[in-house]
Amino acid sequence: MSDSPTSTAERPEGADAAERTAAIVLWVIVSAGLLYGVGETIARVTQLFD
Repeated sequence: MSDSPTSTAERPEGADAAERTAAIVLWVIVSAGLLYGVGETIARVTQLFD
C-alpha cells in the first residue's frame, strides 16, 4: 500500500476495490446511524408509556 501515483495508474482494479470498500464502509456507517436513531426513538417512546 504505497501512496505513489504510479501504483494507482498501474493497478486500476485496486482503485475499483478501494471505491467499493469505501462505499461499503459508508453504507455500514449510515445503516448503523439509522439503526441507532430508531433504537433511541423506540426507547423514548416506550419511556413515555411507562
